[in-house]
Amino acid sequence: RTCSFKVSINNSRVFFCDIRTMASVPHVCGCILRSAAGASRRARNALARNSDTVARTGRQLSISCSKNVQASTVSRNNDRWHPVLIPELHGLPQNSFVDGAKSMGTQLSKLANGVAVASEDVPGPGCCVSVIVGAGPRYETERFAGVSYFLDRLAFKSTEKYSHADMIEKLRTLGGNFLCASNRETILYQGMVFHDELESCMELLAEAVLKPQYTEEEVAEQRAIVAWELEEVTSKADVFLPELLHRAAYGEHTFGNAQMCEQEQADMLVPAVIHEFRQQYFTAPRMVVAGAGVAHDELVMLAEKYFGSVPATAPATDEPLLTSEVAVYTGGSALYPMKMSPANNARGIPMTHLGLGFKGVSFEDDDIYPLAVLQLLLGGGFSFSVGGPGKGMFSRMYSNVMNYNSWVDMALAMNVCYSDSGVFYLQGSAPPHQIQLLLEMFVKELVKLPTTMSEMEVARARNQLKAHLLMNLESMSIVAEDISRQVLPFGFRLSAQQLIRKIDAVTIDDMRRVSRNLVQSPPSLAAYGDIRKLEHYDQLCENIARRIAA
Repeated sequence: RTCSFKVSINNSRVFFCDIRTMASVPHVCGCILRSAAGASRRARNALARNSDTVARTGRQLSISCSKNVQASTVSRNNDRWHPVLIPELHGLPQNSFVDGAKSMGTQLSKLANGVAVASEDVPGPGCCVSVIVGAGPRYETERFAGVSYFLDRLAFKSTEKYSHADMIEKLRTLGGNFLCASNRETILYQGMVFHDELESCMELLAEAVLKPQYTEEEVAEQRAIVAWELEEVTSKADVFLPELLHRAAYGEHTFGNAQMCEQEQADMLVPAVIHEFRQQYFTAPRMVVAGAGVAHDELVMLAEKYFGSVPATAPATDEPLLTSEVAVYTGGSALYPMKMSPANNARGIPMTHLGLGFKGVSFEDDDIYPLAVLQLLLGGGFSFSVGGPGKGMFSRMYSNVMNYNSWVDMALAMNVCYSDSGVFYLQGSAPPHQIQLLLEMFVKELVKLPTTMSEMEVARARNQLKAHLLMNLESMSIVAEDISRQVLPFGFRLSAQQLIRKIDAVTIDDMRRVSRNLVQSPPSLAAYGDIRKLEHYDQLCENIARRIAA
């Protein structure tokens, strides 16, 4: 609903404005006053003291509006002058504000079949629902290799009720945001719509999760896409290097299984195999329906309607279930030599990509908080960002690596955690003839951490982590995803306030301990490109041991 109002100064200068909400009136009036030519300091000061004195100063402000709005006082904020609307706006509903202290937090329920339902009533005109399933590459046997990749790419296509064209038309008509995203142990389906479309959103999510068709035509189309993606994968260091690093850290089991699908695997996959994998792992106890911006009772009712029929157990099969297999970090190397390194960077210079990892922690380990702070203390990014304002220039990857070595194209700390394991690693890229020097810098930075970090660095990294957490949780879709990812492994969700208290509890002694433990675990070395100058894995282990002993 649009409101029209008029602002006049001295009954001569008149400004007509159309605004969408009455809450914008103070801001608009303040802008008009500041921009009015010839407005004297005496007039502004008088206006600030009392609106009744405006007439005596020769400056009179009047506001006429279709909703009977009056300006009675003006507030001062950082030398800016803003009229304040004190009387209530007749005929308009009063604004309602959320009291965070009285928030009900995350509410949890469980359906009779075992599907968990969790929600948080976030204010806003829209709502978001996530359905997460405990399935992914870590559970793939040789028979199912590559299935998780196809599950991700074939989401929201043909189902028992809708053809692919009908599904596209339903999504287009609904006008929301729908996606499917997967990692190494979960697959997430999500929809974000207006409140009155919540049930339609739930229906489409249920169709995509529980009743996909996986026709031969859709599978064949995806096989062709696999060939194209494999041709481009070496140009995407953020995709290909983590694949190699996980293979080095876990071998060919659990998290060492690739998220990418090899062409031979894609050629062997048929719809029946994809359906078999779904039947084994898409069971009720491995599923969470999470909502943000929805009433919990309504979400439970809709979850019962659309997900209440999910089977609680998997059908009997000769293929072993890997749900109880524990991921074991081993360390090692995974190298992908190329005749020429990729040159897909801002400089157009061939760059060899490198990853150096160590044993991390799982979600349930209390050391997840010191390691998360450590990741931001090391920080980093791309050389393209060096020198810009607010680019993390105080982090060690910038201040100790990139700022002194212009040939380093990227240096970045990463911390990846799973339900029962994790890996902490440094990722970087450099010209092929200097890649060994970059590896030595990474080793040096990690080994010297326990004896060189300061209280100021730790405090800064804690504040950065809290800022990242709170800014991310301003997104409704991230809130829904966060609820589902916490409830699936734990059965509960830690609030932002609880997480901040845990971050604030991290001390410099905790940081020194976890950084010392990192380098005492077997390293994981991953690299691709021209790696002829890179030292052997055994030499890397000796180098680390020598530096620790020094």
